[in-house]
Amino acid sequence: MSFFTPTTKVVDLDGGNVVVLRKPTFAQYAEAQSAATKLIGENLQLDWPRLRIEVLKRSVQTWEGPGFEGQPVTPENIGALPWEVGNKLAEAAMELATAGPEAGN
Repeated sequence: MSFFTPTTKVVDLDGGNVVVLRKPTFAQYAEAQSAATKLIGENLQLDWPRLRIEVLKRSVQTWEGPGFEGQPVTPENIGALPWEVGNKLAEAAMELATAGPEAGN
């Protein structure tokens, strides 16, 4: 197995709606963590909900199906998904992001 071969996971949302997630790279995960971190006083605080959406934005490779109404995969469109869809995808993206090298595909 190559460390540079992308690891993917297909999430079936029913009704012909399918999303392909790609495991974020080391740099992409670090970018997501940085975007979700705040300095409060002298302490760094990780905003967990923000980390989840930042990881998801970096993980969605493709989507297809009538629920997506032909909209392209963009950070804005990912953020505009209904809560239940975004939450399901964020959970899958976080599982994929933190799984060992045997996950996915």
